[in-house]
Amino acid sequence: MILAMALIFAPGRTLAQAPCTDEQARQKQGRLQPDSHEQSQLSARAHMTPDPVALKKIDETIALLEQSLPDFKGVEGHYWHEMFDPSPASHTFRYEVTAAFFDYFCVPMKNYPPGVAGKVQPADETGTWIYFSFNSLGWLVNEKASLGKELRTVGGETIFLLPKENGEWKGHRLFAPLHNGQKAEAILLTAPNHFPFKPLSREEFLQAREKVALNHLNEARAKLGPNSTACRDDTGGAAEPSGGPRLVRYAATGQALCERSRGRFAPGDR
Repeated sequence: MILAMALIFAPGRTLAQAPCTDEQARQKQGRLQPDSHEQSQLSARAHMTPDPVALKKIDETIALLEQSLPDFKGVEGHYWHEMFDPSPASHTFRYEVTAAFFDYFCVPMKNYPPGVAGKVQPADETGTWIYFSFNSLGWLVNEKASLGKELRTVGGETIFLLPKENGEWKGHRLFAPLHNGQKAEAILLTAPNHFPFKPLSREEFLQAREKVALNHLNEARAKLGPNSTACRDDTGGAAEPSGGPRLVRYAATGQALCERSRGRFAPGDR
């Protein structure tokens, strides 16, 4: 569990009560509760009528989460859900349940206001999150997980890196991607024999690389003219066959930008 805690309070101190201890913070009984503020903001931004089937799945997910965390000590949990509008090209309905967990800690007596000094309080920030994404791969296929907008398959499909695997969890492949610079783990629940990632062959990957290289080559050729500096010899004039061809090659493909044609060099001539 990775936790990042940050607290900012006005200076002050109190001696009105005995200070708490770290052990009291670890033993404080917490609970998993809805985040009404976050939920109201997300619901206000939604442009759709909540789907009853999705709402039922959300309730079942929260019940499962509560069942999996029976001993809720030393931590406080908040959850909310979000529904996403389907795109015009897809009728897939996506929604997500998010849960955040905040460690309890003992606020020091010094340099904190009387209202919190010496008391057990939940942290303001956390690095411990659980995401349940339905009909979506969530941040497993965000822009950081892709090879970029330029490197795509010949058919225009985005290429993603399959996260590294870190064994299994209850019979499911356990993936270990990096998310915002932090360690994360994820499992995928799908219909039998329906893995959501389509493997990319070496040939398809090389074709994608070739497509990018050729695009760069064509852009470079378009910028070059017959009198371009790149197509001139060392004397400043257009190179003649007798002087030997001066080939300017594009490093990514090895293809010539300027080649011999009818006694002179011309961009892209063959």
